Order: sequence, then structure tokens, then C-alpha cells
Amino acid sequence: MKRKTISVLTAFALTAVILVAGCSKKTPDNDYVGKWRYSYDTNKVSMKIENGGKASLDGEKYSYTEKDDGLVLENERGDVVKVRFKDNNENIYVYKSMNFAPKGSTEGLYGEWECGNNSFVFTKDGMFLEDGYFPGYFVINEEASSVILVYIDQFETTAVPFRLEEDRLIIDYPWEMMKL
Repeated sequence: MKRKTISVLTAFALTAVILVAGCSKKTPDNDYVGKWRYSYDTNKVSMKIENGGKASLDGEKYSYTEKDDGLVLENERGDVVKVRFKDNNENIYVYKSMNFAPKGSTEGLYGEWECGNNSFVFTKDGMFLEDGYFPGYFVINEEASSVILVYIDQFETTAVPFRLEEDRLIIDYPWEMMKL
């Protein structure tokens, strides 16, 4: 009789341990939690979103807060990156602010702009050239404070939030990421 009792108690204890171990895995705070890669990279982790408001992007540490339309990442310098799901709710866009200086004379958005190795040319006839290689047409959506870039061959049509501040063009360029 003692053996049967010991066997039952052992089975009960083992079941309890398995249940506790299986149920102790913390559920994600949000759907963004996990490892992400840029759509043009194969398996390189470029962003990691953790429970508890911690994140890393391109090797830099951030904290994040949740908003209705996504996450807002902020590093110690105060740089802000916005993260939102793409239409398919699988991939995301990471909106990185880029600060473009005019190259020559500009009139509003029209003219040549540079930011490090990146550049844009916007012409009054509705054409643009990105980084000297990627041409297309554009439409300004003043209501949404964005420019809609319609690439000729390379990429899908992209809405890019922008603002003009003093002599600068600030573009929040959307970089597509996929979950690993």
C-alpha cells in the first residue's frame, strides 16, 4: 500500500512541477516583442523588443512606450524611432528620422537635400530621385504631412512623413522589418 501511495504522490508532484514550468513562461507585453530583421537582410537580428519596455535597434539600446498606433523607442540622447505594423499585421515599419540639409537653393520641399550618404531631389514637375539611383513620382499629402513616393521600378509606393524646420527637411523614413 505504501508503494502505491508513494507512486501516486510522486506522479502528483511531477505533474505539478510540469504545470508550473509550462505556465511560468511569460507572455509578451505586446505583439512587437521578439527579434526583427530588415526586409533586405536574411537572418541578421537588427531589432529586439523585450517585455518591460526595453529594446535595441542597430546595436543601440532604447526604452519604449506603447501608443495606440505602435511603439515609440527613445534612446538616452533623446532620439526617437516609431514602430508600427504594416497593413498585413505581420511585418512592421521602423520610422527613423533623417535630418536633410539643402544642397543649393530650395523652395519648400522642392530642391536637392542631403543627409550623409542619403539624398533626395524633388522637382516642381512631381519627380523625385532618391540617393541618385531611385527615380519616381511624388505627391504631397499636406493633411497627413507626408510625401507619397511612387517608385518607377525598385520599391513599392511609400508614404513618408516629413516636416520642414528652418532650413532642414526632416523625413521619418519607413524601413520594413520582418519577425525572425
